[in-house]
Amino acid sequence: MSCCSAHRTLLVLVAVLLGVIAALVAGVLVAGGGAALSSAFLSGGAAFVAVVPLALLLERELGLFANEGAGPAR
Repeated sequence: MSCCSAHRTLLVLVAVLLGVIAALVAGVLVAGGGAALSSAFLSGGAAFVAVVPLALLLERELGLFANEGAGPAR
């Protein structure tokens, strides 16, 4: 695994872990509010699906996915 490949893998892992944290928080908040367990899972899934692409987009726009010596990917 090359350096750039490992770097990109870690950035994707960070985005996925942020999504998992958001999903857990959303699920706990919904379940704590008295909703059914299925609603808590649905809310957690929606939070995950919303956060992961947003995190990947922010990482790309900050130039973290740029090739060696290149600027931000556009």
